[in-house]
Amino acid sequence: MAKDVGKPGLTGFGWLLLAGGAAAYFSNKDRRDKVLSSVKGFTGKLNPTGAKTDTSTQQS
Repeated sequence: MAKDVGKPGLTGFGWLLLAGGAAAYFSNKDRRDKVLSSVKGFTGKLNPTGAKTDTSTQQS
């Protein structure tokens, strides 16, 4: 028997299945674009409205 039986988390085989499922799902360009736009919209909501961006690397 495997040593990790009964422990929380994914096994190596579980990670492979997850990665394979994600690769199959994101192989369709329409689905990939939809998910990416959703993520971009969500991360835009996380930023405060009046947030000041870091301009220390920009030179005038």
